[in-house]
Amino acid sequence: MKNQRLKYAWITISIILHLVNNICPFAGQLYAQESPVKFSPTLKWTGFTNIWSGYAQRDSLDAYYGLNVRHLRIKASGKLAPQVKYTVQFAFDRGNPALLDVHLSYEHNDFFKVRFGQFGVPGAKTGALSSPMWSTTKMVFNDRSTITQNWMSNTGLKGYRAGGIMIYGQILKRKLHYFFMGAFPNTGPNYYWNSSVKNPSYEDNENRRALFTRLEYRPIDEIEMGISYNIGKSSGDTTTIDRASYSAHFLLKKEKLRLMAEYIAGENNHYTHNIRNKNYSYLGYLFELSYHLNSQIEPSIRFDSYQPDTNKTDNFGFNKYDNITLGVNYYPSKNIALMTNYIIRSESNISNDYTLHNNILFVQLRFLFKAS
Repeated sequence: MKNQRLKYAWITISIILHLVNNICPFAGQLYAQESPVKFSPTLKWTGFTNIWSGYAQRDSLDAYYGLNVRHLRIKASGKLAPQVKYTVQFAFDRGNPALLDVHLSYEHNDFFKVRFGQFGVPGAKTGALSSPMWSTTKMVFNDRSTITQNWMSNTGLKGYRAGGIMIYGQILKRKLHYFFMGAFPNTGPNYYWNSSVKNPSYEDNENRRALFTRLEYRPIDEIEMGISYNIGKSSGDTTTIDRASYSAHFLLKKEKLRLMAEYIAGENNHYTHNIRNKNYSYLGYLFELSYHLNSQIEPSIRFDSYQPDTNKTDNFGFNKYDNITLGVNYYPSKNIALMTNYIIRSESNISNDYTLHNNILFVQLRFLFKAS
């Protein structure tokens, strides 16, 4: 019996090696006998911080948020080989250290690229950290829209990130960009897994897994249209959560002008002992417009709406959150931004006979630093 198992194991290993050697686009490099090309790994340090303060005008009681360091990020990135890139990013947001990103990317060509590790998922466009325009350092507003933030939590993510593997690239003369990622959201920031064979332990035992996909079509340089779709599942001892979401966006970026519109919706179903006991459908949309008057002044406006459940109110008694954000950014240099946002917010119930106003003023100082 033991010899038979060893035989099957050897056959399996042989088949895997044969597939790797003949299918993987870079496998030939593993067996290459030629002298390796001389290459020196590169390293670049970058980082940024956001310091902000806020004041809320509420119907019941005004509140002053004080002054705090909202973000402090340090990132190391570079190349380990001509076609292999790496990124490691740490966060010290609000005094809580976390490992945000750690991944390797193999870029065979424009058509085929692979990323492995922990990184931003290719989901809703305004929450897609894989797109440089929507990274925290490139945001026009102090914060992401309400629907984008709640899309993150509803999909089981933390910090818009997850561990997994992503295949991505460009086709049709680089006009169509594709992203496919198999993810395990429970390996996101601050989750812990002890791999000890004798005593394995988990901080999060929900056994989460998900698939994220996004397609972007760019007929011309100034216009981009895209869609995304996500399915996921969390399963515990007695409970299971099925998740699904989708989005569509339109982006116009021309010289000093940027216009963005996105629609996001999803559904979560909760089961206990295979019996559905809770489900909710959420949706929302946003419109953003910004324009550079000159190299230093950029006014902006955003309208976003979010319904946490289309059929009933949430735990706070509301069914809809509408926000109008008025912003002005001042850039004394390319690495410094003083950002002011005034959010006119209304929270209403299903019948719209009760509305709570919760306006907020945010002022933020953002500066970037780097060393190489």
